[in-house]
Amino acid sequence: EYMELCGCRSLEEMRRLTPKELGEAYKKTKAWLCHFRGVIDGYVFPKDPAEMYFHGEHHPIHYMIAQAGDEGMHLSSILTRQNVAEYAKNFGDREEEFLGLCASMSDGELAGALMDDNAMRCRFFAESQLKNGMEPAYMFCTIRRVPGDAAGAHHGVELPYIFGTLNRSWRDYSGDDYELSRKMTRYIA
Repeated sequence: EYMELCGCRSLEEMRRLTPKELGEAYKKTKAWLCHFRGVIDGYVFPKDPAEMYFHGEHHPIHYMIAQAGDEGMHLSSILTRQNVAEYAKNFGDREEEFLGLCASMSDGELAGALMDDNAMRCRFFAESQLKNGMEPAYMFCTIRRVPGDAAGAHHGVELPYIFGTLNRSWRDYSGDDYELSRKMTRYIA
């Protein structure tokens, strides 16, 4: 599929493309907003994981899904009036609901909507767990902005807190950070 989107018929043709051309073609794939996808190989990934989740074909286990408060900030300029209909297809049978929500937004609100996109996906996943009679999905959002740079509450910010490994970081964590970590490790354990 990707090779076709690149307009190529061979690996040799693809190797002649610029990084920009490869990137533009990648933006047209289903994987565009899920950068770390595995290869659907029929073994580890028998089908597209998103499709499996949507149809309740994934492993029947409890899931813990999280979002960081500033996660996705770099994506906020992607959603526009011109591409909202295409993006709405990511929401399956809730596509119309998503489009209705976007129709009531200003251009500025629409541009910032992807900042909350991960929260929407987490919620839809948790709802699909219930809809399909699966085990529950536990959700949380970390808004703690870590010290040391301007990254804020970035992707993965919760991990050193959950695993109690703040002391292994270069960051200058405070007593409040260690207390939050203690509470999180106790709650999750």
